[in-house]
Amino acid sequence: MSDEKDSTKSPLLERVLEEERPFYSYFLAGFFKIFFIVYDVIVFLPYKIFANPEKKKALSEKIKARPTDEANPASPWRHVDVIDKPLKTYIYENCPTLGTSWDHAVKLFSKEKCMGWRQVLQIEEEKQSNGKIFQKFVLDDYQWLTYKQVDEQITKIQNGLQKIGIQPGDKVVLYSETRKEWLMTAIACFKDNIPIVTVYSTLGEDAVEFAMNECDAVAIITVKNFLPKIQKIIEKIPKMKKIVYFPDLYENPEEKKEISEDLIQNYKNYEIEIFSLEEIMNFKFGAEKEKEERIVKPDDLALIMYTSGTTGNPKGVILNHRNVIAAITGESYGFDIGPHDVIIGYLPLAHILEICVEMAWNPKGVILNHRNVIAAITGESYGFDIGPHDVIIGYLPLAHILEICVEMACMCKGCPIGYSSAHTLYDDAPKIKKGQKVLKPTLMACVPAIMDRIFKIISNEIKKANFLGREMFRICYERSRARYEDGYESVFMKRFIFSRIAKVLGGRLRYVLSGGAPLNPETQRFMNICFGCPVFQGYGLTETCGGATLADPNDLTTGSVGPPLLCCEIMLREWKDANYSPHNEKPQGEILIHGDNVAIGYYKNDEKTKEDFIELDGKRWFSTGDIGEFRQDGSLCIIDRKKDLVKLSHGEYISLGKVETTLLTNSLVE
Repeated sequence: MSDEKDSTKSPLLERVLEEERPFYSYFLAGFFKIFFIVYDVIVFLPYKIFANPEKKKALSEKIKARPTDEANPASPWRHVDVIDKPLKTYIYENCPTLGTSWDHAVKLFSKEKCMGWRQVLQIEEEKQSNGKIFQKFVLDDYQWLTYKQVDEQITKIQNGLQKIGIQPGDKVVLYSETRKEWLMTAIACFKDNIPIVTVYSTLGEDAVEFAMNECDAVAIITVKNFLPKIQKIIEKIPKMKKIVYFPDLYENPEEKKEISEDLIQNYKNYEIEIFSLEEIMNFKFGAEKEKEERIVKPDDLALIMYTSGTTGNPKGVILNHRNVIAAITGESYGFDIGPHDVIIGYLPLAHILEICVEMAWNPKGVILNHRNVIAAITGESYGFDIGPHDVIIGYLPLAHILEICVEMACMCKGCPIGYSSAHTLYDDAPKIKKGQKVLKPTLMACVPAIMDRIFKIISNEIKKANFLGREMFRICYERSRARYEDGYESVFMKRFIFSRIAKVLGGRLRYVLSGGAPLNPETQRFMNICFGCPVFQGYGLTETCGGATLADPNDLTTGSVGPPLLCCEIMLREWKDANYSPHNEKPQGEILIHGDNVAIGYYKNDEKTKEDFIELDGKRWFSTGDIGEFRQDGSLCIIDRKKDLVKLSHGEYISLGKVETTLLTNSLVE
């Protein structure tokens, strides 16, 4: 249950609407209270019959996970749907790799929309009141490729990569922003057993140099405007022999720039071949050399992902196909999404969450093989009714495991992806010229920072309203908030009060998934009410393909990250010094994760692999360093982190994270 339930007033809203309220506002509030009493009397019976709040509350409170040995809370905890069954590992039967899963999705949804994007029609300069000039994009409407058309382009990319000499097992660095070409190229590599090394597009050439040298990558796939940046480190990456580049994502059509001859010649001087994506897609195989069919196995390496860290040298997480497929399958459980929905892709595809969602933390790197990736997709998509009726917006970095898994999970369900960025996400986004239409997604995966940005947009709109409008919003929001966890939802308020806010992101959202960092419970509740859809959290790390738990969409509470995914199980390890034990009144301890979604280890770092990946009772577990607590319904809450706990001289532990949060939220601290 949320800690906020006892309070009917929202601290978040009070900060937004902080102002002197005239005396008559209290009469206004009294009038609306009387109005709502009369309204409740009128709709009581119809609401009880058709909306059934008791059923909603019962679904929210149902048991979601329990220990495999109910008499021992220190035993592994599983989702109730697999408590006495094998863990889920495949999203499609007999499809154990990312390539075979994609092929099956194409057979099922060949004529459905798959990937959407917007072309730049014009770039205009807009002068701000402070004299600064910002570029604003005039964008076309979304254009779409079907599954069949995307598959044809993937085949062309496969042919081109083979033609330029990329062999199975050769590692390729993907260094680009989130876009359709990123994921199409990734799938082409997955199908040809070419491992991908991901690097965030926001990182500089030092990160590229480190990734390419540690992984012995022979090629880099990047963006045209990154070529001068890569040129600076040519001498430091001697094994790089090929470069394939995408066109610039937001290139002014009136000022198309070709690559300078000097730049091309400089690459040639180092015996580096450079090709555009369009060029390799147009390569043809002659009769003397037919396209080679390449065999891919579930345990083959799929990804080496560089994650954020705070100490030591960068580490690469190794993920195989089995890992990612399992995570995707587990993460999609319980979601009714399909071809009728649209997902917007804006997270970095170098993030495993974005990759997994689209298919169903100085950098560190983790190794993933096909088995890991398949397990991840399986865990993320199992039980989600998503498909061609849905649309998901893809904008987070595909260099992040979260975005990869989200996008792949959705594609395996036939759900189209509309690509965007954090700067072009909504009409008031900084890079969009006013009046532009945006995608109307039904699904969205985001990080708390994006939610904070959206909340700021909404807050500004509320402040622009006259006093009567602001007071009306305050009364309606506080009423909705006070009754939300009891299963009550007002159609009147949803349609006439909150619908304008919901239109900030198109007005069609059915699910919002938050991951990557803890989400403020009050922000979560605000988004729940204003967007009229479940806003829920997941928990995972790159080492678990971005997935370990996912909150139930029917859960009306806040603060939980949900039960374990169906592809894995979680065990709480006792930490006596800090008094965390699974045998406490509420089971607590360090979170350990086991399942096919757990990575192989760290690339070229056996010492760290042995430290973080451990054997217990014949099973391989990843020790997260996070402290968890299971609720009565089997949902997990993250309550601390081992590294954040400091032991004082008299033996007491304090949490630096909690101290920081307290200081940041204190009005006396600037």
